[in-house]
Amino acid sequence: LTFKDGSGNIMANMNASNSVELMFGNVKKFETTSTGVTVTGEGIFTGNVGIGTTSPTGKLDVFRTSTNYAVNLSDTLSRSGLVVKSSGAFDSKITFSSGASSRQYIQALNNAATTGRDISINPYGGNVGIGTDAPTSGVGSTRILKVSSNGNSEVNVDHTDGGTSSDIGLFSFSRNGDHLAHMK
Repeated sequence: LTFKDGSGNIMANMNASNSVELMFGNVKKFETTSTGVTVTGEGIFTGNVGIGTTSPTGKLDVFRTSTNYAVNLSDTLSRSGLVVKSSGAFDSKITFSSGASSRQYIQALNNAATTGRDISINPYGGNVGIGTDAPTSGVGSTRILKVSSNGNSEVNVDHTDGGTSSDIGLFSFSRNGDHLAHMK
């Protein structure tokens, strides 16, 4: 079944395969099939959009219903809630995944999910806030960096002046909860 406008342009097609096509200027812009929906061109939504949810709470709400969580690099792709890939020309993407103990992960990786990729935050300038909404230096927090290996050994980089300057004031090292050294 085909609907045309007064000029003979196809407006809608309902095919024998049970697909429905909506056209503009004889160009297919929207199609439903047994496997889903295809939109060609820009989609404009005035309300919230939900993927995996019928009650989105934000402009884009992506909900992954599976309870399996990421436990290794390849899982961050197959068990992600959101994957962002900016171009087919690059072998990389960023995944947003849930992990054990309600932890959330942001992981950059290659398309095959076998190699991690680097992530840069604000590579062209601007401050980054961790635990603050008003960063005043390169990273706006008292603790700049904490590196831990299985919770046994850690290296902390802290500001001694409360995080108000861009100078790093203190390195501290500990193992198994015992403080080993400070460096200023």
